[in-house]
Amino acid sequence: FLAQFNIPTWVVSNNAVQSIETKDPTTGALTFDGVNRFLGSNGLKSQFLRELAKLHYESVYKPPRKPYDYYCALALHNHLEEQTRTSRAWVDETDVSRHRQYLFYSNVYGMVLVSTRDTWEETRASYCEQIASEMEKIKFSTTAFLQNKWRLFGDELAFMKKMQGLSYIPVQSPSFNLAEDSFLLMGQL
Repeated sequence: FLAQFNIPTWVVSNNAVQSIETKDPTTGALTFDGVNRFLGSNGLKSQFLRELAKLHYESVYKPPRKPYDYYCALALHNHLEEQTRTSRAWVDETDVSRHRQYLFYSNVYGMVLVSTRDTWEETRASYCEQIASEMEKIKFSTTAFLQNKWRLFGDELAFMKKMQGLSYIPVQSPSFNLAEDSFLLMGQL
């Protein structure tokens, strides 16, 4: 649909989002300091938002402490604000940078891969290299979690090698940086 009607599309990839994880320097235990700094630095000071973030990041699923949804919200907000102000198609380059990428998708398996490469073969090869590299890092792990992860990576690698000719659409991918000390979201210049 998007490609058929030439609709401009933006994507914020969750694996491109920087971590706001912080640890206690003495014990190495995860702290909530990074999340609090991120929320405060970006004007998200509501107690309700802090409680939602705490419920999310400290749930039984232990998701990575990455502010993915905030990046999406900022990109959408900046885009709409800029369109309203100037009727331009995108935000000022000083607020956020954008990169031309390609979103490969499978309607059968409900999967997507975002890539800087414009062919499925190159995209798949790059992805498989990354998976193989991650497998090598945990190859000799003794924990059940990492052994299972290694096995699942192997299954994913075998599956990906069989995937043929995925369709794609060109997308714009905004990217942001986090200030190292405060975790303030900043556009990449």
